[in-house]
Amino acid sequence: MEETAKLFAQMNHYNLLTVVHLPYLMHGPGAQATPRRTGPSALPPDYTYSRLTALTASRELLSRFIVFRNLNHVSSCCRSAEFKAFTASVALLLAHLDGHRLGRANILAHQRLQDLGMVDNAVRSMEDLSRLGDDVLSKPTAQVLRKLMEIEADASEGASYFLQSEDGATAEGDCRMIDENHVLKFSVPYFGTISIARQETKGPQLLIVDPDSSQTAELA
Repeated sequence: MEETAKLFAQMNHYNLLTVVHLPYLMHGPGAQATPRRTGPSALPPDYTYSRLTALTASRELLSRFIVFRNLNHVSSCCRSAEFKAFTASVALLLAHLDGHRLGRANILAHQRLQDLGMVDNAVRSMEDLSRLGDDVLSKPTAQVLRKLMEIEADASEGASYFLQSEDGATAEGDCRMIDENHVLKFSVPYFGTISIARQETKGPQLLIVDPDSSQTAELA
């Protein structure tokens, strides 16, 4: 019980870091964002710190979630752990989805296999809970992550995607997925709704809609 309490406290800490910095993953390193200052010397905001913090926190959270679920196999035990792992997994997958457009300049390439391995272990845990306990919440969460992993793998082969975010996710984590007309749409707890569509264009790129403006930024 003591070890479980420690793990859950640490997951709460890293989840807060992930939730705070997750929105800045949507800007992308090369996205055109609205400057915070005005004047000739105004520069676009640099989201590097937030992006790296979100990724580090997500990795730390998932590593603890995997240990936590190895200790607790009951679906009703701390159900919110699944939502925290879901948010962390989405953050990692979106970062790698964006990183593929950079080619050799992708600084996340050396961490991709390790990150995907952690996400896969987390998804397997959710799928096991769904099968053993008929957990209606773990199943759709796992389905969203499996589909997002397929998209990330497709992008690693050179496919292009259009990504857009909207406000409106619930605190409870509405993880319902809409997968139609080659569009994946799902909600992330405390963040909003994310839509991802495949683009029939040449060369790896990711199109991101800047959450602070109505314009679409093309990252290529």
